[in-house]
Amino acid sequence: MKFPMKKLVMSAALLLSTLSANAATEMVATVNGKGIPKALVDQLVIDNGVQGKPEEAGFRDSVKTELVRREVMAQRAVALKLDKTPAYQAELANIKQQLAQAKVPKDQIDIALGFNTQAMLAETFIQDFGSKYKVAEPAIQARYKEIVAKRGGTEYHIRHIQVAGEAEARAIIGKLAGGTRFESLASESQDLGSKDQGGDLGWSKAEGFPPSFAAAVRELKPGQSTREPIKTEAGYHVIRVEGVRPVVVGSLEAYRKEIRDEIIQAALDKEVAALLQKAKIQ
Repeated sequence: MKFPMKKLVMSAALLLSTLSANAATEMVATVNGKGIPKALVDQLVIDNGVQGKPEEAGFRDSVKTELVRREVMAQRAVALKLDKTPAYQAELANIKQQLAQAKVPKDQIDIALGFNTQAMLAETFIQDFGSKYKVAEPAIQARYKEIVAKRGGTEYHIRHIQVAGEAEARAIIGKLAGGTRFESLASESQDLGSKDQGGDLGWSKAEGFPPSFAAAVRELKPGQSTREPIKTEAGYHVIRVEGVRPVVVGSLEAYRKEIRDEIIQAALDKEVAALLQKAKIQ
């Protein structure tokens, strides 16, 4: 099971060759005494293509927040001795080899290595947390009931004609009563998204429409159209229901993994929030 971290794009092998040695010593934050170099944020700004753009300031704040978050997870991973596992040590050795082969200057290796190890330790903590967290069966069943309530229900195949005034809507209703096909009258609709499709809105839940529109849809049987204009903020509508069908929601087993991952993610977010609350961040 994977719980991916927010991606921060950086150039191949984290080559920070454009940064000065002095920049590497300036920190944007410290977490329990460990600094996060400004040079790292500067390089991420460059590699994510936002340097000099209006969104740069917001991106910097987002990166700083994410790096602080990763740091508390990385420190927790060390406290749990997850950095001693063979898998982590092998990955660390691989990163060091890549940096050595890339001939990254010594004053920049620490930043590059720090970024990599922070990400690896944070990811190790995330996966360890997910593998050990026990999800109670009642919690899974309760969440499944919520999914059924939200995703289940009834769908309607709907057509409508939208006009500006009530008189126009009543005229259309009169033409329908006289035998004119709904699809033909849809050319008079002001809804540009559906008028050329005979007013077809496809299959939708009634809940997705304004209350008056939804109420009218629920009262119609397949093949029926509204006999009175239906008013919404968009104007007046003549509505036709072509079909009705139940929404089929998969079984609990079909959703089990999705639900379990969702519950673990929520628990992980809570755990990280607690770590941030306890950490000394400057």
